[in-house]
Amino acid sequence: MPERESLDEYVEAILPKIHKYSENIHEKGFLDTRWLEVRDADTYHETVLHVFLKDGEYLVIIDGNITKGTWQLMLDGFAIQYGSKNEFYEPSFLNEDFFILRKHGREDKSKYLIFGEESEIADMQWRNVMELLFNIYRSSTRFSLYVIVALIFIVAILAFTFL
Repeated sequence: MPERESLDEYVEAILPKIHKYSENIHEKGFLDTRWLEVRDADTYHETVLHVFLKDGEYLVIIDGNITKGTWQLMLDGFAIQYGSKNEFYEPSFLNEDFFILRKHGREDKSKYLIFGEESEIADMQWRNVMELLFNIYRSSTRFSLYVIVALIFIVAILAFTFL
């Protein structure tokens, strides 16, 4: 995986490679999961969990302190409200281990909200989390390579059998 300077740069490089492996957000595979927020700020040491409940309730848990809010799917996007924040995100990637949202209209620093399933990424540095995200692409291309090699091998066996 090529080196990048920031979390957003890694995500921008990885997303096009893994986009086809993303689940549809309307299937709601993100619900009732403890999503650990991933940040690249060295000065940010809080543990931030995000939980999206089925009834539209949203919990942000920072070092064990809970702030309640709401979430709503709308206009092919994702509205999140908690505290004084009311934000609109577009889904970028979702699978059982990662949930990535892009803040609508934001082109500057920190345009992505990146979550990993807590049990999968707990105690990992953000660069290691990006490596894990990139492995989605690696494992799929490796599998495709194995399938192609196996097909060539089968065709070769069949060709020699009928000769």
